[in-house]
Amino acid sequence: MTLQDVLAAFLFAIAIWCTSYIRKQHRLPPGPNKINLFRTRFKAPQVSAENPLWKQYAELSKLYGPVVYLGLGKAPFIVINSAKSAVDLLNKRSRIYSDRQMTVMNSELTHRGQTVFLCSTSNPRLVQYQKMFREEMGVNSVHKHCKTQEQEAKSFLRNTLNDPQYYVQHLKTVAGSIIMKVTYGYTVEPHNDPMIQLVRDWLATISLKALPGYWLVDSYPILKYVPPWFPGTEFHQWASEQNTLLEKMISTPFEWTRRQMQHTDPTTINSFVASRLLAKPDGSNDAYDDVIRYGAAAMYVGGVDTAVSVLEAFILAMVLHPEVQRRAQEEIDQIVGPSRLPEIKDRPNMPYLNAVLTEVMRWSPIAPLGNTHRLTEDDVYDGMFIPAGTCIIPNIAAMLHDENRYPEPKKFNPERFLASDEKEPQDDPRIFIYGFGRRICPGRHFAESSSFALASGLLATFNILKAVDGEGNEITPLVEYENSFVSHPKTFPCRFVPKSEAAAQLLTDS
Repeated sequence: MTLQDVLAAFLFAIAIWCTSYIRKQHRLPPGPNKINLFRTRFKAPQVSAENPLWKQYAELSKLYGPVVYLGLGKAPFIVINSAKSAVDLLNKRSRIYSDRQMTVMNSELTHRGQTVFLCSTSNPRLVQYQKMFREEMGVNSVHKHCKTQEQEAKSFLRNTLNDPQYYVQHLKTVAGSIIMKVTYGYTVEPHNDPMIQLVRDWLATISLKALPGYWLVDSYPILKYVPPWFPGTEFHQWASEQNTLLEKMISTPFEWTRRQMQHTDPTTINSFVASRLLAKPDGSNDAYDDVIRYGAAAMYVGGVDTAVSVLEAFILAMVLHPEVQRRAQEEIDQIVGPSRLPEIKDRPNMPYLNAVLTEVMRWSPIAPLGNTHRLTEDDVYDGMFIPAGTCIIPNIAAMLHDENRYPEPKKFNPERFLASDEKEPQDDPRIFIYGFGRRICPGRHFAESSSFALASGLLATFNILKAVDGEGNEITPLVEYENSFVSHPKTFPCRFVPKSEAAAQLLTDS
């Protein structure tokens, strides 16, 4: 044995001793000694509109504090219920808290590990994805999409005028139309568009099954070798379905754009995919196209469902709070007047409407449980030892309903975000809504422009009112949500009544 070998062995022993010492000096974060996640998290009767998963996690913090340690087999994870802990760990220590969970399901049985949402920090693709999104949807480039957003918003308003009872379908259509036009140059069909359906089919298979700890194979990887026909191996079928749906969703619209470029002047196709393909360096291999495919898919997956969530919650809030609606309409009328629809450039001049939309996102967060982060190195926080490989779930809804940060959190109150001589505005919920650290949502500026175009257009042209029953009594909708990763209020009836003939005329004019 050489001196170099002895030194290496000595350093290795020191590293083992240090790790052991740290573990002895600091305990794991507190949490239930044993927890059967299949009973408490994923069994349908336990997760309901009255008792959603985020509330169950928030309740644990009353017993164990803001950082709660849970585990299933070999899949430990913590839930962060406080804003301070989330900022301390996911923002200030983002270098080691920005990875994604590389489970057997994500990285071996399915191809989901290549997607933007689950791409590991060690994967060179992540840097390429982030660069593309900054150039396409960053704060300095998002303005180039305003015209498309405004045109599609007007189509949505026109559809709502003609068939108001189908407003949810119109929301889904316009959300898809905006993002598909920007991403692929594709015009969405008014009803049952096949491209949009590909996204919805894929999203329908995920739900809570995408959260850590759901699949036993992630805790006990040896199960991946059990044949698919063996009882209890439903994970094989789910993985196969995921791969099929994911490939269709990623490839179908991408190939559509490429075909369009072959049959027309490609420079006339104003879309993310076309511009990226035109800028393809000479000698690039298929990996370049693959990055574009996955990047484009992330844009329209991330944009389709989340935009609908925000607008559904906005409409619900306007129905329940007519006094807020009237004040926002008065601001729009003062700034815009009766002769045109609001434009995105008007946004800086409408502080109250901006506060309304901010409160919508706090009151009804898009993703109550944010995307899971993964720790890449052992860490110690507030005297607690957090081992490398631990998954971290930020309980965003709990942070946004913390009464110490947002007094009367259940109350819809846009004025909490408006400064006055008597008070400072409360914390901007965007700190939490769009994620943390290096995994913050790259499309947030684009999303807010779309939300403003749609919300301002609705309030400029309609009074959004409660529905009435056969006897003329108003129907007050309940604030209830579907059980899904992206939050959606349960469908509720309401009325869209044009504010005036002139307002309706704005929608019928070409």
